[in-house]
Amino acid sequence: MKGIVKIGDAGHAHGGKAQGLRRLIRLGLPVPKAIAVDGPSVSRLLRGDATTIRKLSVALRSLSGNVAVRSSALREDGNEKSFAGAFDTVLNVDHAVKTVVDAIRLVGKSGASDRVSHYAGPSRALIPVIIQQMVRASRSGVLFSRASGPDGRPCAYAEWVRGLGDSLVSGKGRPATLTIPWNESISALNLKRVIATRALPPNSLLQSLTSLAEVVDRDHSASSWDVEWAQDRKGQVWALQMRPVTANIIADGGESTSALGASKGIAVGKVRFVDDETHHLLKRGEVLVARITEINYVPAMQRASAIVTEEGGLLSHAAIVARELGKPCVVGATGALTSLQEGLPAEVNGTLGVVRQGDVKLGNERQRREVDWTAVYLYDRGIEFRLDDIPLFLETTPSGAIAYVDSELDQKTREKLRGKIQLLTSQDARIVVGDKRIWFREWRRFDTFLSISLIDSMFRVAIAAWDRRKFATALAALKRTAAEVSRQKQSARSSVQSLFWSEMGAALHALVAVEVEGRAVWAAYRDTQDWRIRNAVPFSDVVAAQPKVVKRIITSEIRRIMDVLKACGEARNSAYEYFARVGAFDASYFGRRHKTVEAASLELDISYHGEGDALDLIYQEARFQLLDRSFSTRVPTPTERNQDP
Repeated sequence: MKGIVKIGDAGHAHGGKAQGLRRLIRLGLPVPKAIAVDGPSVSRLLRGDATTIRKLSVALRSLSGNVAVRSSALREDGNEKSFAGAFDTVLNVDHAVKTVVDAIRLVGKSGASDRVSHYAGPSRALIPVIIQQMVRASRSGVLFSRASGPDGRPCAYAEWVRGLGDSLVSGKGRPATLTIPWNESISALNLKRVIATRALPPNSLLQSLTSLAEVVDRDHSASSWDVEWAQDRKGQVWALQMRPVTANIIADGGESTSALGASKGIAVGKVRFVDDETHHLLKRGEVLVARITEINYVPAMQRASAIVTEEGGLLSHAAIVARELGKPCVVGATGALTSLQEGLPAEVNGTLGVVRQGDVKLGNERQRREVDWTAVYLYDRGIEFRLDDIPLFLETTPSGAIAYVDSELDQKTREKLRGKIQLLTSQDARIVVGDKRIWFREWRRFDTFLSISLIDSMFRVAIAAWDRRKFATALAALKRTAAEVSRQKQSARSSVQSLFWSEMGAALHALVAVEVEGRAVWAAYRDTQDWRIRNAVPFSDVVAAQPKVVKRIITSEIRRIMDVLKACGEARNSAYEYFARVGAFDASYFGRRHKTVEAASLELDISYHGEGDALDLIYQEARFQLLDRSFSTRVPTPTERNQDP
């Protein structure tokens, strides 16, 4: 059947994605309402053919709310090439016929783009599209029905992010992951041996993903299926698309320091840092190193000997394309752009998830700790979940497992919890009562603010260079931003605005409390390691910033590091005092925040089921994000940053 049809009636002419959705419907899985438009109909729509536009208008009546307009090329979602991210997708389109046709024009013409021709050869044909009802997602992710577990045994593997899934598939940030081993077949997934990073999902989502893997595996036309999914705000999991997996993966075992092997193999080449403006400069045989790899980088990826990204997961578009190209790839290699030196050779092991250059080694390595790192607010290795209905934040370290809980536990409960953690982790365990779990939950939200990320990047640059002057400049910018937040908070005219400015003040406080000092301590541990080993100096002496023992052997570089560490402590106290003075943040805020959250929820028509869940939804609202984007343009300019208020 050709033309404009309901997705369940799509045929070969409607392309790979449409056929994948039809397959999902026939498997009995929940799929958002959608219509499919074949290539000739796309062509007629773009020419303004009145009859075809009327047909589209009638078909759109079956959809409600905003829609997503996606490509569905005849070659897309095949057994050998996924075309992951190659074609444009337009989200949150008003389903009026004019706006939908405009979105179809963008998507349809992307079939003739340079990135597609480099990836799969030139094509002038206008591609079919699908128009799919949007899901108001609380979580979005990708599931591989079959993968290889970290122990070599088969498993199902999923990655997800909060809200819409574009940040996951684009590789912008590190997703939460879930590995579910099999017993004997995929119909016997072993929930007792689940491996999770970041946060263990709610049991309802875990059961839904398990069921999804089992159901799609019944279709034996592929050895493994790649399924994009979204969970709506009522907890329903929807299947958004399904395509064959083009290359097997080794799932994240939750034990690597950060980096993951996304595409197997080993390659050596000179390091080349690339971004949107410089990727075309990469020469054949060089190692491509980037924060993320946009799909426009495909020509550079084809020339590269290997690919390294600071962010992203195993199921991002870049990782999928790297596997199809047969290029060794390591994703999530935090610090690659600051630790590696451009122009010098590096070895990339995409099987183990390791990048080496001289003495620098990123990924797949357990750190030996010399001090009690529980005082440092870093969450790279922790997961959040409930055990015996007690919410906790769990870290596994070489010296044992540490579980952080929010409130005191009696001795009997503490010992029972400790025993269960030891069974789960096969490590000695201890229970710590404190605020680390609370800060984990808060920083996960605060870290999404554009304005905060701009100031955070200033601190990161200062720490990477161990430059106390740059650190002071970043602190001045933070204070000026806090002063502006205080002014805006006093003039807020709605509950949403009041909550936004209060959250921004709390985020600035968290930036100092959670991110800056923790990053500095970890970077100091890394950058002083060789010197400490040579001179047998404990790291605690470096942290002290004025070690009498090491005066004779200290170098200028080590002195710079210790100066910045000292500046961190001074910055924390200075910032807290300033926040209180200008009214940007006070310690009582978290105790009364629920009232502001409840009022903002009412204003945004969000069902209030507790402060934390409501905040997660509010942060995804367009009005809230618009305030963030607008304020980010007013973060102090470089000349302003030199003036401490």
